[in-house]
Amino acid sequence: IMSNVAVMSMDHYAIEPDFALALTVLNFIFTTCFILEMIFKMMAVGPRRYFSDNWNRLDFFIIVMSIPDLISEVVPQLKQLGFMTVFRVFRIARMFKLISKAKGLRTLFNTLIISIPAIFNVASLLLLVMFMYAVLGMNVFGSTDRFDGVPHVNFNNFGTSMLTLFRIFTLDNWSSVLAVASDCNDYGFQCNMGSATSVIAALYFCSFCIIGTLVMLNLVIAVIIDNFVESAQSEGLLQTNNFVDLLQMVVTLKLFVRIMRQKLESLKAKAERRRKRMAKTRRRSSLHVLTGAGSSGPLSALTAGPSSAGGGGGPRSQVDVGKKTN
Repeated sequence: IMSNVAVMSMDHYAIEPDFALALTVLNFIFTTCFILEMIFKMMAVGPRRYFSDNWNRLDFFIIVMSIPDLISEVVPQLKQLGFMTVFRVFRIARMFKLISKAKGLRTLFNTLIISIPAIFNVASLLLLVMFMYAVLGMNVFGSTDRFDGVPHVNFNNFGTSMLTLFRIFTLDNWSSVLAVASDCNDYGFQCNMGSATSVIAALYFCSFCIIGTLVMLNLVIAVIIDNFVESAQSEGLLQTNNFVDLLQMVVTLKLFVRIMRQKLESLKAKAERRRKRMAKTRRRSSLHVLTGAGSSGPLSALTAGPSSAGGGGGPRSQVDVGKKTN
């Protein structure tokens, strides 16, 4: 598919006959490969199962539309017909075969298709807002002569008002329109703010930019993101069908990792303190054994005789010695 796209991009004006013949042969080879691929796939899975997949239907439509162009390469008289140019344009549709092969592109394409109804609703709401502002602009600025020297940007009628608002919606030098409506000088620095129309113009254009450009455009982006999450879930790229759940999962995971890192650091510090304390205790015990300090030390207890443990070796001392011996 990529090679076919590269070959289609090599066509140019005043092409040499040999080069055009090479492109024709390559186009014939690519189209034949696509036809054989469709036939083999239909034989492998069966016609019913083949046409049950929407992507296979798209491939079938693209390949069928390429067959007349293939025939015209064999029969040169068909190239003289005007409608053959339409079939030749369908070569571009072969790039859509890439979408069915790549999961990421397929997810984006599904998102675009699913988002069309929601985007249409947002566009309808935007059209309603533009209609209201167009009527308001005709009532406020249509009776003034501030837009007399600007033929394509004014509020003299409804059509020009909609075009002016569309220009402002795209933020294409909308500040100059605001400067004209506010009765500013040629440099747009000094404006007649003592007039009520100038104050209304500032509120009018700024509010439309906020509502139309910022709110509506971000609403379209939010709709596309929500549909992208649903499409990614259907493709197996995500395990949740809600963007809020996905965001909450990410935040919870980050918080869990942070808490676990703090717990591990605290346990490591406790283990280090315990190790130092045990090492210090061992050093003290070793020093105490080697110096033989104290009468209750281990060295003195082992070297002391039976007479020193009871004052003369009485019966209790003898019993204790017998127990130790046993």
